[in-house]
Amino acid sequence: MKCPACGNEIADDVAFCPRCGKPIQENPPAVNAGGTGASSPRTDISGGKMCPRCQIPLPAGAAFCGHCGAAADGNSSPRQGGNPYNGSMIKSRPRSDFPEKAVAVMNDMDFMMYWIIGYLVAQFIPGLNMLSLIAFIYILVQTPSLADKCAGILNDDRDLMSRISRVRPRVKALWILLALIIVLCGVGIVMLIIGGAISRHEASVLLILGLLVLLIMGVLCIVSLVYQILLTIDFFKVKEGIDRIARDY
Repeated sequence: MKCPACGNEIADDVAFCPRCGKPIQENPPAVNAGGTGASSPRTDISGGKMCPRCQIPLPAGAAFCGHCGAAADGNSSPRQGGNPYNGSMIKSRPRSDFPEKAVAVMNDMDFMMYWIIGYLVAQFIPGLNMLSLIAFIYILVQTPSLADKCAGILNDDRDLMSRISRVRPRVKALWILLALIIVLCGVGIVMLIIGGAISRHEASVLLILGLLVLLIMGVLCIVSLVYQILLTIDFFKVKEGIDRIARDY
């Protein structure tokens, strides 16, 4: 098979690539306890090099041990040319299905992006307000689960995880704002209906109440717009990170 990092042909049973030292297996085997722990390379009886850490014979031209990942020249420090993938620098992500998950989340983000664009466009087209409301509700329903999927991919990115952690509170706030706006719209409709059946003095009081309702609705709409803008910014920032990871694989 080939090393996923450098494309070098390697044996099926090795844990590390002999050329670049990248771990091939999800959980590389532990170092042989019987090794001498020498810090310099040795030779076997045939004259070939042996791993300075686990004392296994190395193939000709190998820069790293395929068993433990140690540098063939005995230098295990990444700063001095050792295996940069060895030891604590190996990523903890599972290697088996991570690329497929990243690509799947990227596709989900692309699909959601079309809904967001459709919602924004429908805002400026007369007669499509109801469709924009449907799109808005769909986005609110799907966003929390999509954020959870992104968190599973970006769990080592502190900035993007901070953005993801703010998704659920903002979605809840938008649900509350949407409910309040719908209730106030209903109140306004009721006030219009009963406005023609009351006296002039009562109508003036009702007019003042109607203006107050409109003022409150305006404030709620502005707050809702701010939350939508913040969520949209976070969405595209997180999408950029997901796309970058999916392209790397």
